[in-house]
Amino acid sequence: GAPASETNWWAGTGLEVTCLNRIAVHPRDPQRLYLCYADIGLLQSLDGGRTFAQTVRGMKCAGNTFVVAFDPADPRTLWAGTGWWNRNEGDVCRSDDSGFTWSVVGRPETGLPGGQTRHLLVDPSSPAAARRLFVGVNGHGVYASEDGGASWSARNDGLPGGEIRGLAADPSDPAVLFALLAKGKDPVGGLFRSADRGRSWRRLGADFACPDAKALVVCPSDPRRIYVGARETYTGGKLHPGGVFVSADGGATWRHALKDCFIEALAADPRSADTLYAG
Repeated sequence: GAPASETNWWAGTGLEVTCLNRIAVHPRDPQRLYLCYADIGLLQSLDGGRTFAQTVRGMKCAGNTFVVAFDPADPRTLWAGTGWWNRNEGDVCRSDDSGFTWSVVGRPETGLPGGQTRHLLVDPSSPAAARRLFVGVNGHGVYASEDGGASWSARNDGLPGGEIRGLAADPSDPAVLFALLAKGKDPVGGLFRSADRGRSWRRLGADFACPDAKALVVCPSDPRRIYVGARETYTGGKLHPGGVFVSADGGATWRHALKDCFIEALAADPRSADTLYAG
């Protein structure tokens, strides 16, 4: 790349040599992008990706950003889940200046175990002065904050140990959460639902196994339609297929909609329940 200005913003030349975990688009300004990278942390663009700068000041685990989420009322406030790539350590950071500077709010001293924080939800129905957050912490399950990230507590009753591979909320009812687990203490993984903001969980689909789950989407226009992406894996003496799995009844029953050995990501069209994209 080359400097785009004297303010340390850069323009790319097409070569990319590291992993992009997520792209987040600012809810009020579609030209502002947050690029969550491995190895180089968080990049921010103000012009739709033409130029960018690393904006990790104040982050402890500045090398890897997994996810960014925005406050629904204040566009300057956002949270980021971070972690080291080669070991299970990480935290949650908060910014109040649109992501230019950060402070670490989720750490063992505030109740959040120090694992990679790969999934982060903001409850839009919570009060602005005490914003409710949910995170999935690698190896530790689901944790919640009722005060914008200042303090944290576990929300794992009914969840078996395992890696959280997806965390989603019902768009029509923010009290309803879904957690997708890969194999761990539970050898087959699966999808779990909470109707009380994570205080208790139950498994969905008695026969639905997903040991190497990769992605979870709750359809924005039809919350009873749920999609799961998975990688093919052999465990417990059985081959578990990969691909895309679809439930039309809130997770009670499932069909194998796309056979593929490795699905990494899913995205649903917000206006059409019949349109899904798989990577």
